[in-house]
Amino acid sequence: MNISRAGVRRGLLLLIFSFIVCFYFLLSKHKWRIENIISDKGRREATNQNDRNWFSDCTHVYLDVGTNIGVQIRKVFEPHLYPEAKMHPYFNKHFGGPEYRKSRVCAIGFEPNPRFEKRLKELESKYNRCGYRVKIFTKTAVSAFTQKGGMDFWSDGQEESNELGGTIVKVGQNPSLNKGSVDLIRLSDLVLNQVNKRNKSEDGVVLLKMDIEGSELEVLTDLLLTGALSTINLTFVEWHLQFKDKIPRGRDMNKVKSLIENTKDISQKYRLKDALHIINMDDETYYDSDFSLPQC
Repeated sequence: MNISRAGVRRGLLLLIFSFIVCFYFLLSKHKWRIENIISDKGRREATNQNDRNWFSDCTHVYLDVGTNIGVQIRKVFEPHLYPEAKMHPYFNKHFGGPEYRKSRVCAIGFEPNPRFEKRLKELESKYNRCGYRVKIFTKTAVSAFTQKGGMDFWSDGQEESNELGGTIVKVGQNPSLNKGSVDLIRLSDLVLNQVNKRNKSEDGVVLLKMDIEGSELEVLTDLLLTGALSTINLTFVEWHLQFKDKIPRGRDMNKVKSLIENTKDISQKYRLKDALHIINMDDETYYDSDFSLPQC
């Protein structure tokens, strides 16, 4: 009987000891997860702070949404290479001559196509080395929300024309043209919380070029609803209406286009303070050019 009781006591002690060990292990693991979450949060906040600091001294800002291989950004800083570009009159009017842009203009590009990542990072690096303020988000598409990975990018299969039709819109895509997952950035957040809060925002202008192969449906709607669109001095949009009335998305695109254009017309007609200024234009001149990058 005593032996049985002793065995029970040993069993209980062993059980308690095992529980303590398991509890300590779980607590340690949980603590590790919390520390990593806090660490990740800190890194994200640091990144956001660095972005804000990066924008702080920008008098003018050029947002190149759907930058492809970066030709539009190069038109801002090296216009002599692209004499027939349609954007020159607008850049000259809002940014001043080329001699002023190096110190006054910051250009931010967004491109989801992973094929261009190396090329765009080289452009960013060499431009920054030469004193140009350029930041390019590669493997990144703009959206109405922010998301780390998980969004498929679809090529149009036309590599000879730099896949100008690449998109994150899945409708009608060939599965074999899926090029992998990309990140998403909510453009309205970037405009309202970083671009518009830079030190020189009252003295400068913001120009936005948008060519995102159908995603303008969500992005422009979000920019309008958040008020971000009216803070942009001039927006250039290429509307992608290839679906027309065939599917609901095509019909919705027409509705958004009409809404944006009617809002623009009314806001300008009645001289509202926050009137919209939007031009339907896509300057794809020199889209396949490959001029040497500046050496500094």
